[in-house]
Amino acid sequence: GEEHASKLISMNHPDLHIFRPEGKSAVHTIESIRQIIDEVALPPYEAKVKVFIIHDAHQMLPYSSNALLKTLEEPSLHSHFVLLTPSLDSMLATIISRCRKVAFFPIPQAQMEI
Repeated sequence: GEEHASKLISMNHPDLHIFRPEGKSAVHTIESIRQIIDEVALPPYEAKVKVFIIHDAHQMLPYSSNALLKTLEEPSLHSHFVLLTPSLDSMLATIISRCRKVAFFPIPQAQMEI
């Protein structure tokens, strides 16, 4: 509904979880992946589902990827994952094999100004 839309636009929805690489080395730490895993176990707060967006998913260290793998193999019915990466080849094959691939392409500036 409308109440969800305004919270999503302001990035304040309790069921939207966005993760970006951290630290000087810009990686997804095992701690942040464990936070995702812990949050998946909980039911959504307001919406019917929770959405986890992992920016630069290729920046997951191998042990971080492996930690997330079980959650991707046995997904909860109330959680959806969006793994974003410009470098699919840099991700573990086991992660890639459990995801549906959707290609996104840049929108030309002139088209965005319409």
